[in-house]
Amino acid sequence: MKILPGLILLLALTSPTALAQDGASDRTYSTAGDAKAGRTAFFKCRACHNLDGDQNPKAGPNLDKIFGRMAGTSDSYQGYSKALRESAIVWSEAALDQWFRDPQNYLPGNKMPFAGIRSEQERKDLIAYLRDVTE
Repeated sequence: MKILPGLILLLALTSPTALAQDGASDRTYSTAGDAKAGRTAFFKCRACHNLDGDQNPKAGPNLDKIFGRMAGTSDSYQGYSKALRESAIVWSEAALDQWFRDPQNYLPGNKMPFAGIRSEQERKDLIAYLRDVTE
């Protein structure tokens, strides 16, 4: 029985939720990125996402005020997967970097049909752009 608490702790520390809890104010990624290049990177996202909360959501939620927001909680968007609604992920730069890299691997069961962005620099640029336009 002593193994069970240790196993639960290990799973908690290695889960996507635990990895995302590094703080929404951390700017490690955005300070290493170029927001101008990130605007170009956002072209991959804009078919499904708006950046302005005053606009109706597209196929995915609006990304306004994304940093520090709990995943799956936008009032204007109702199409979240169960996996995302129940994830307890708080969107930080580190969490977004992992999400942008490979959303299906980061959170299995989510509904975002996106293969990911392999380039680390492009992900940093995108995060820098999101910081500039959503805060």
